[in-house]
Amino acid sequence: FPELGEMTESMELFLELPLDRCETVEEWMAVIALYCNQDQNMFSNWKLPSSQIKKIGLLVNEVKKRDKFPFTSYTIYLLGLETALSVERVWSIFHHTVPDFESIKAIDENMPIHKGSVLDVTGNDLMKWADKAGGPWIKDLMNDVVNGVLEHKVPNKKELIKQWLIQENKL
Repeated sequence: FPELGEMTESMELFLELPLDRCETVEEWMAVIALYCNQDQNMFSNWKLPSSQIKKIGLLVNEVKKRDKFPFTSYTIYLLGLETALSVERVWSIFHHTVPDFESIKAIDENMPIHKGSVLDVTGNDLMKWADKAGGPWIKDLMNDVVNGVLEHKVPNKKELIKQWLIQENKL
């Protein structure tokens, strides 16, 4: 394991962490990267598959975000429940705390949608309503709609979403 040989003292402290909580190799490696103050690039010398390095990078980045912001329905929507729980596991190991899985599961259970494909509005609807050609604005407005539905500001019903967007001066 290149890079780790230079970190003998850090690794001794690392081994005192509750690593038995890790459920995947990617979680374990994300803890290493965080503990060594590295990103996923340290693993490119380890000859890991790029998909695994990408997953480690996602965990590292999301744990750093978790340091600043608690989980929201939008975060869980973007990550998916299993990845959110994985981030919480790594975060709790790194910070020597007890993971708060129940809060994450409660947020997930309260979410009216869990993926974009069940949203009752499409980009075509937005273009028609706004009478505008497609462009990056559609993605931004779809994110606003997803947030509105997740935060229970508007039900996931096409006509109600349209009215809400007009009321919010977004159309």
